[in-house]
This record gives sequence, structure tokens and C-alpha cells, in this order.
Amino acid sequence: MNAKAIILLADHNCLSAYARHRGQLILEGRFDNTTDGYRRFSIYLAERCHHLFSLVVNTPDETYIRESIPRLRGGDRRALIARRVRQHFSESALTTCVSQGSKSADKTQEVLLIAALAQAEKLAPWLDSLSKTPSSCSDIHTVSQLAAPLLKALGDESSSCLLLAQCGTTLRESFLVDGTVVFTRQAQLPDASAPEIADFLLHELSKLQQHLLGQREIDRNSTLSAHILVQDSALKALPADLAALTGIQCRLSGIMEAAQRIGRTVSIPPDDASPLFLQLLSRSKPKHGFREPRLSRQQHLKRLRTSIHATTLALVFSSLLHLGYQLDEAQRMTALIPIQAEMQSQDADRYTGMPDKVRLAMIKLDQQHQAISGLQLRPESSLQLIGQTLDSSPEVELDHLEWQNESAPQDGRKEDSIVLNGHFNLPETSTAREILSRQDDLIESLRKTGSAAVDMIKPAISLNASFPVSAQEDGTKIQARQFALRVRWRQK
Repeated sequence: MNAKAIILLADHNCLSAYARHRGQLILEGRFDNTTDGYRRFSIYLAERCHHLFSLVVNTPDETYIRESIPRLRGGDRRALIARRVRQHFSESALTTCVSQGSKSADKTQEVLLIAALAQAEKLAPWLDSLSKTPSSCSDIHTVSQLAAPLLKALGDESSSCLLLAQCGTTLRESFLVDGTVVFTRQAQLPDASAPEIADFLLHELSKLQQHLLGQREIDRNSTLSAHILVQDSALKALPADLAALTGIQCRLSGIMEAAQRIGRTVSIPPDDASPLFLQLLSRSKPKHGFREPRLSRQQHLKRLRTSIHATTLALVFSSLLHLGYQLDEAQRMTALIPIQAEMQSQDADRYTGMPDKVRLAMIKLDQQHQAISGLQLRPESSLQLIGQTLDSSPEVELDHLEWQNESAPQDGRKEDSIVLNGHFNLPETSTAREILSRQDDLIESLRKTGSAAVDMIKPAISLNASFPVSAQEDGTKIQARQFALRVRWRQK
């Protein structure tokens, strides 16, 4: 947790606020369970509207119940769990469910551990104040739910353990199996001397052992493991032969000694282990906790606001980048305006004094040259390939040649093409078969040139009777056969 994280410890008498600073907890305020205390707590929250709060509860109404339900999924399972919870607790209670798997004897049944704060309405004033502020409050936890990390920090790795921890004037008694609390209660410590507190601890150990045996949480032939965390004076008053006296394997830890082992907390009272639980919560959260609808809604709203702010910032940043690009493009185009005007003026002066037909032809030729110069494909290589093919075919004479640059309709890739219009200069005695053979040779040569594709626009031998079969030129009879081909090269 960061420096803005605050842990709230609530009981039925007051609420305490602890802030973590440099790895240690500092008590920032204590608010009584009165109207004035609620008002002061609201002011405290208003001054820390952007902090992250965690709520820890230490009240005697915490209860754990086991229930068996059929193995279901989805909405049916949720509806059945809600019905079982309502059978045991009122609607105002805060509850949570933990699945403990199947029974060893019946695999069709699922065992649920239902935890509840039965008198959650006593926490309503604190929850109302938290729900009305922009601050965020994560899941609600109890002191007993933090018992597992505390035992681990103290080096107790027992699979099942009974923890007795002194929290001020009360004794929190929790029984854990595989790190999960299955039973907890809160007992009031007597306001007496250390020997009398030690006698009270012995009496509680015996009573809890009998209760766990009756609930079949432990076996009669097994030895109960317990960990006692109380003030040093009460530990010294306990008998030395505690295991032989009670039949319980006990480990003893003083509060100040435990504080040294898990990392000393500022101003920790010698008779209150509550700050030790909070110290562990500030490092890592337990797997399970209670959820209050008002706080969950407030947390979702804060996450939504944060997402909206992040999205807005991203949109503004991208808009600024696009605006900068557009301004740069506009500046570049503005700089080209005088250059273009100067070029047009030079072109006008260049063609001054020429005849109109020559001037128009030169202007058109200049425009075509500029258009070709701006293309990615240039005609030089294509014309060179056509020239190489025609050198090997002297009987072919070209009448017109047109170069084109366009996109293929299939995939949009660029291709250049040349349309050839010409005729075959063959002797008068040439037959139609020979003319068609020359045409096929020309097409084959063009296809081998640069892997070109050749499309026939007009064949040399036409079935249309309107085309002449022969032509007369300078008194010499030749066979004049007109043809038109399109040669295409695809850009790689």
C-alpha cells in the first residue's frame, strides 16, 4: 500500500484511523460511536477525499456456519446460496461464502463456509460516511480473517491452530484449519491483575477445547495446537507446565515481542495486538472479505471516473498530435504557393512568341511530363523491354504507342501497361497461316520479356469483312495487317 492508504479499525465503541508511513502505522484519529464522532469522521474523510481506505472490524457478532449444497453452477448455485444465507442471517448482515470442496463420502455435495457480521447495522454510520465521499474503500475484513498471516509471520505453520489474541479489553479467539477461519468469538477480559488474567486464559482454553470437540472440528485422540498472544505480564503468570495441565500444545508470544518479529509499529500499546493485524493488512490483503453494496458501488464509480479521465487525456493527446500534423502540412503547402506561382510565370514566359498550336502542344507535353515524373512507376524500363522485342521482329512496324499507369482491380497493386498499335509488313504471297504465326511469335516474345501479360485488343487477321486484306503503297503490293496489343507489368 502507498502513503495515501489508510486502515480503519471499527468496533461497537469507536473507530480508529491508522495511516502507514515508511512501513509503520501511525494513529491519526479516534472517533467515538456518537453523533459528534460521526461528524468528526465525516470531516476527516472530506480532508482525505483521494485516499484509499480499508476497513477492519473487530466485533463479537462475527459468525461462521457450514452448509452442504448440491453441486450446481451459474445462477442456480447463486440463488441457492442466497437462500441458505437468508435462512441464517437477516438482510442487513454482511456475508461472504467460501467453498471448501466436496465431502469425502459424497462427491455430489459441496461444503460452503458462510461468514457473517450479524449486527452490521451498528456499522451503518461509518459506512454511510464512507459511501458519501469520493474516496475509495476496498473490501471489509475482520481481525479473525487476518489471523492466518499473523500466525505465519510468527512462525506458526500448524495446519490447525487456535489463536487467542488480546485486543485491548477483549480477547479474540479464532480457530483456523488450513489457513481458513472456521470458528471465532470475542470474550471480555476481566479488569484484574495478571494472575487473574492468566486464570481466565486457562478457563477459555478448556472451554474452547470442549466446544471444538462438540462441533467435531478436532478429534479426541488428537492434540489441539494453540497460540496465545497477550501482554507480557499475563504470559509470566501462566504455569510452566501448561501443556501437561490443559492437554493443549501451546505457543506463547508477548505483544511487544511479536511486534519486533513482524516489524515494529509506532506507539503500539503493550496490551493491544490489533495494530499487529493491521500491519499485516497493509502488506497484503486476505483472500476473502465482506463486501458492502454501497462501498462497492462507490469503488466502481471511482474506477469508472478514472477510466474516463484516462480516455479523455488519451483523446486530447491524439487530437493535439493530429492538429500538429495538420498545421505542419498546411505550413508546407503555404510555402509551396509562391514556388508554384513562380513556376507558372516561368512557363508562361517560356512559351511566349510561339504559334498557338505549338504553344498548346508544348504546354500539354509539359503537363504530361510532370504527371509522369510524379508517378512511382516510370516508363523507361517498359519501353526498353518493348524495344528489345521489336529489334528481333523487323516485320513489325508500330503506328502508335501509349503508356499507362493504373491500379489492378483485383488487389489494388500498381501496374504499368503499353498499348501497341501497328501492322505486319509481309510479302504479298504470305498466307493467313503465316500472318497468324508471326502474330503468335510476337506475343510469345513479349510474354518472355520481363514476365509480361499480353492482351489481344485487335488481331491481325480479322473475321470482320470491313477490314482490307491488302493495301497498295508506292506501287508495291504488301499485305497490311493491323493489330493492337496491351502489354502489362505488375509492380512487385
